[in-house]
Amino acid sequence: MSLPERISEDWDVYDEEEGKLLFLGETPEDFEDCIVGVMESFGGPPKVCYDKAKVIRQLKKSGMTTEDAMEWFSFNIIGAYMGEQTPVYLTRYRKGKDG
Repeated sequence: MSLPERISEDWDVYDEEEGKLLFLGETPEDFEDCIVGVMESFGGPPKVCYDKAKVIRQLKKSGMTTEDAMEWFSFNIIGAYMGEQTPVYLTRYRKGKDG
């Protein structure tokens, strides 16, 4: 079973009230390796969370330059509102010697 299938099955309780979880790509498996998990917040529906850097790398693997991948991400992914369950994207920060 793919990760998107497992997530959809685990969060199936929300289907009737909130609608289905939304995934990035033509098929949910297109960006499966970029999924971090599911985000929850008070009063809001669950949302699939992706690692932004991994999404950019996946776009580059499809043949885009770094600049094209960043532009595509900004305009076509972050800029695409698909309703309350639009996926969210995590920018990771790591503790450095100054942090």
